[in-house]
Amino acid sequence: MEFFNSKQFMAIIIIVLVLCTLMGCAKKPLETQGPSQATTMDAVGKMKGIGLVIGCVFAPNNEECKDLRSGKKDEKPHESQEEYNQKVNNEWSELDEDAVDTK
Repeated sequence: MEFFNSKQFMAIIIIVLVLCTLMGCAKKPLETQGPSQATTMDAVGKMKGIGLVIGCVFAPNNEECKDLRSGKKDEKPHESQEEYNQKVNNEWSELDEDAVDTK
């Protein structure tokens, strides 16, 4: 019984109370919300794509279906490989000239 009346016991009780108080002040983790429910507008916005895919099931040789399968829709390069190479070479030549001028 002498331990319960000692200074060590009182110090332990004070430390435990301070720790319990500090734990109450800690930030609690935020509750994350689950996945949101799809709205009617989301569904309406996807109807064109859904209709196109269903149509391709029944008419796979349609032009739109061929574009879907290839993953391209009227994508043409804006320049040929030769034009690109010429442009890059000109840019490097300009950089070389600028480097020589600064020396």
